[in-house]
Amino acid sequence: MSGKESILEAEVIEIDGIAAKHEPEPVRSNSWKSTAQWQGRIRGLDKRWWPLWIILGLFVLIFAITIGLCVFVLMAALKVVRALLQGFASLFSAGKS
Repeated sequence: MSGKESILEAEVIEIDGIAAKHEPEPVRSNSWKSTAQWQGRIRGLDKRWWPLWIILGLFVLIFAITIGLCVFVLMAALKVVRALLQGFASLFSAGKS
């Protein structure tokens, strides 16, 4: 051999008897963009995911109820404070009329 070594480049076609597969990825349609096509899609979801959707739905429901109760308590507290302030203010203005 001479001082130069040749470089061999090759594409791997097969390893251990298994050929490499070069399949193009399937093209996904954008059918979810149109809301008119949503009818019946929920029933077509994978049934293994239903427990997750039920748990997430219950979480959202509990969260909404909690937020609603907090708003209700805040509004009731504001009404009580307003009534107390009006009552306190009426003590000083009652004798003037």
